[in-house]
Amino acid sequence: MIYRQYLWLFFCALVLAIGCSSTAPEIPEGVQVGGKVYLPDRTVLTGGRLVLVPVGGVFGASAEIQPDGSFTLKNQREEASVVPGKYRVYIKIDDAKLRRSIPEKYQNSEDGDSDIEVLIDRAQPNLEIRLKQ
Repeated sequence: MIYRQYLWLFFCALVLAIGCSSTAPEIPEGVQVGGKVYLPDRTVLTGGRLVLVPVGGVFGASAEIQPDGSFTLKNQREEASVVPGKYRVYIKIDDAKLRRSIPEKYQNSEDGDSDIEVLIDRAQPNLEIRLKQ
């Protein structure tokens, strides 16, 4: 009986220790990045969400694409800050008509089909992302 009580106390202590120590990783200091997204026909993309998936990293970034094609990347805390690194480019879009203008390889970040990678190693106010056919 005493053995079960000790086992129960040990289990409770373990659950508390795991629960209290599972904090989210701190996001490293980043840089500000903005620019424009261009379609394969060289016109600007007028909507959607730009998603940068880290290549070999942990912290991604994303941005709403404005009607003029411009964007300002943000981290997971919605701060205009991107952790330096290499990223694969994807576009999330709800508008069916606009979606048809974007090659399918850029629309699904789970498949990993995008052939566009960007290196962010400093602040970049005029990053141009050009989708390919």
